[in-house]
Amino acid sequence: MAGRSARTPSGPPAIVRQALRVVFVLQSSQRERNMSETGVLDLHALHSNDLQLEHLFMVAQEEGDQVRSACSRAGIVPGARVIDIGCGPLGALLELTDIVGPEGTVVGLDTSAEFLETARQILAVRGLEDRVPLIQADINSMNVEDLSALRPFDAAYLRNVLFHQEDPAQTLRQAASILSPHGWVLAQELIDDARYPWFDPPVPEAEKAMAMFFAALGAWGRSPDVARRMPAVCAEAGLVIVEQRGSMHMERSPGLALKIAWNVLSLVRGGFVELGLTSNEEVEEMLAAIDAAQHKEFHGYLPYLTMQTIARVA
Repeated sequence: MAGRSARTPSGPPAIVRQALRVVFVLQSSQRERNMSETGVLDLHALHSNDLQLEHLFMVAQEEGDQVRSACSRAGIVPGARVIDIGCGPLGALLELTDIVGPEGTVVGLDTSAEFLETARQILAVRGLEDRVPLIQADINSMNVEDLSALRPFDAAYLRNVLFHQEDPAQTLRQAASILSPHGWVLAQELIDDARYPWFDPPVPEAEKAMAMFFAALGAWGRSPDVARRMPAVCAEAGLVIVEQRGSMHMERSPGLALKIAWNVLSLVRGGFVELGLTSNEEVEEMLAAIDAAQHKEFHGYLPYLTMQTIARVA
């Protein structure tokens, strides 16, 4: 375990994060993302055009049951103080605010200024902009004293955050450091065995693109298998697991399934080539085949398998 977390990724971290956003944000939003002329994700265009605020409300509502269930089992009640680490453009902020009530505190933390700006817009629509502080920072490197006026928190909520990390145990240690004694960590992570997306009949090029993506994440020091390693990761972070639950959500969306594979292949092609997983010539052939597949009849599914872990500070 120590050897794994000590590895230095050889791939470009910014591109890795962007590609991960493709998978998680595209899938959860069920809308296609814009790309700038340079081929880099244009987050401003994403928020102002593709991800309408109304749709983010809908996504939050769909995930609300899982948030409420986790908070209920952890005893998070009105008046509690909760931080959503890696909240993105909305995360669980609305649901958590409803759970803790006006006497409680919810804080959103994310590294992306663009995502936080979208979150501010949504909170403003709901009249919550003054109730939910949003902080741009990386939980791994921030000075936790910057949160001194807000902590300790009763719980930290993390959704698909550990998947991004080189050392998920260290991320959880940092989260635990801002919690009250015996505070709670509520973490939900993608199960990497999903072979995501599914195609029927098969679209080999799209499936290979996603297989290369998950292989590259491990080679670059990310943690695509963290859901399966949560007992060891939590123990290393000084957390005691109280409960774990798996869930599956399936969406049928052929166009979106292809778009995810195309975007990932386009964004991370240089890294795939560097790792020896493919060549530039093969990438061009794969992109052309994925483009051609959209004109054929097939079924595309987005199987979203997750593991929810409820743990507390030992």
